[in-house]
Amino acid sequence: MNQEEELTRWNRVVEKVRSDFSDRTSMFGGRIIFLEEVSPLMEDNEKKILTLNFKTKGACGVSKAVFGDLIEESVKDFFGPDVQVEFKSPEPKKQKDEDWEDSHKIPKQMILPTKPVVFNNGFGRLNPKLTLDSFITGPSNRDSFERVKLFAGPNSESGIKNLFLVGDTGLGKTHLMQGLCHEVADKLPPKKVLYLCGSMFTSLFVSAAKKKFSDELDELRQKMTSCDFLVIDGVHSLQGKKQTQIFLLSILEELENRKSRNFAGTSVIPPEQFENFSEELRSRLIGGWRAELNLLDLETRDNIIDTLARSLIRPPFSKKLIARLGVLDGDVRQIRGVLEDIKLRIEISPQTSTEEVVEETLALFAFSKQTMTLTLDGILERVCSSFKVTPEKVKSKSKKAIIVRPRHIFFYLARQLTDKTDKSIGKFADRSHSSVIYGVEEIAKKMRTNHKFSLQVQFLKEKLEKEKRKKR
Repeated sequence: MNQEEELTRWNRVVEKVRSDFSDRTSMFGGRIIFLEEVSPLMEDNEKKILTLNFKTKGACGVSKAVFGDLIEESVKDFFGPDVQVEFKSPEPKKQKDEDWEDSHKIPKQMILPTKPVVFNNGFGRLNPKLTLDSFITGPSNRDSFERVKLFAGPNSESGIKNLFLVGDTGLGKTHLMQGLCHEVADKLPPKKVLYLCGSMFTSLFVSAAKKKFSDELDELRQKMTSCDFLVIDGVHSLQGKKQTQIFLLSILEELENRKSRNFAGTSVIPPEQFENFSEELRSRLIGGWRAELNLLDLETRDNIIDTLARSLIRPPFSKKLIARLGVLDGDVRQIRGVLEDIKLRIEISPQTSTEEVVEETLALFAFSKQTMTLTLDGILERVCSSFKVTPEKVKSKSKKAIIVRPRHIFFYLARQLTDKTDKSIGKFADRSHSSVIYGVEEIAKKMRTNHKFSLQVQFLKEKLEKEKRKKR
C-alpha cells in the first residue's frame, strides 16, 4: 500500500467518524480538526499497525478519548481487520545547542569533586586569583586571615562549624571567602564547597519558590546541604527578606545536624545591627567564630601597595616610587585601580618616564578627592526641597511612607555622589549602618521596576551633579 492510498483510506475513516458522530463533532465547530491534520503511516511488520502522528500532545489525547473507539472500528473497515491503531504524539523538543544549556541552566546535582564548576550565571563561581596565598596581610587583617585559614584547615580541633567575617567594602572579605573555598577544594579533596553571593542566594530561592508544583526548592535545599562548606558572601543583603531568611535558617539547622558540614558568611556590618531580620537566624550567625577586617593601617596599606605594584607593573618600581605611592589612603580596590591606571598609562605612553606617569596619576587622584564638594547637608537639602519635607523629619524616627521614601533617596544619592562610608551617612541621619544599606537597596530595586520613579531619582542626581561641577 503506497502513501497516496493510505491517505485516501484515512480520509474515508475521517468521513465515517464525521457522519456517525456528528453530535460529538459539534464541540469542535462541526469539524474534526484534530483528525484532519493527522499524518497516517502503515507499518508492514508481523502485526500491521497504522500509526496516527498527531501534531500536538493535546490533539492526540482529545482524539483518542472522543473518537478512539470509532477510529479503531473504521480503520478495520478500510485498512483491514488485522490492522491495529497506534495514537502517537510528538516527542518533546530537545535543546540542540548544548553550550546554551550549560550557560543558562543550573545543574540539579553539585558537580564538585574537587573544585566548584564555573557557570556563567554566577552559581558556584570562583576567581582563580583570589586564593589565601595571594592575600596580603598586615596588622589590620592578620587575625582574620589566620582564623579563615584555620577554619579551612584539615587539622582544626576547634569544633567550630560556623565562621562569620565582618568588614567594610574593599577590605578583602570576598578574597578571604573565595580563598577559603580554594583551600578546601585544593587541599581537602573530595570535600565539596559551594560559594554564593547573598543576592544570588535570594534569586535562587525566589525562582525555586515560585514553582509551587515542582521539586526545584527541595533540589536546591539538597544541593546546599550536601556540600561540606557552604559560603554566602554578603548576608546583610537578606535584611527584610523574611521568607529567604527562613529558608537559610532551615539550611543552617540541617548543616548543624550533619557531621563535617560547615558554613561561612560575610557582612559589611555585624549581625547584631541587622534590621528586619530573624532573631533565630541572627543567633546562629553570632554563635560561631567571628572575624573582623579593620580599616587598613599604615603597615598593611604599604604591604598592599608594594605587592600590587611589583605584580602589576613591569619593570618593578623603585623603592622611591613605591614610597611615593604611600599617599594612597583608600581601600584595596581603590589602590588597585590607581595602580592599574598607572600600568595602562605606561603601556600607552612608553616614551614618558615612569616617574612622570606616577606623578600625573597621583595628581589626578588628589584632584578627584578635592572635587568631592557635595556635602551630605547639600544633598539632604535638595531632597527635602523636592519632596516638601524638612531635614528634621527625614532624620526623625518616623516610619511614614512620605518620610521614608525621601530618606532612602538621600541614602542612595549620598552613596552615589560622595566618598562617605555607609557608617558616616547613617551617623549623619541618626540611623545605623544597616539602615543605609537597606534604604539604598530599596531605591535601586524600585528604580529597576518603576521607570517613572527611576527618572525622578535620575533628575535629582543630575541636578546635584550640576551643582558639583559649578563649585569646581
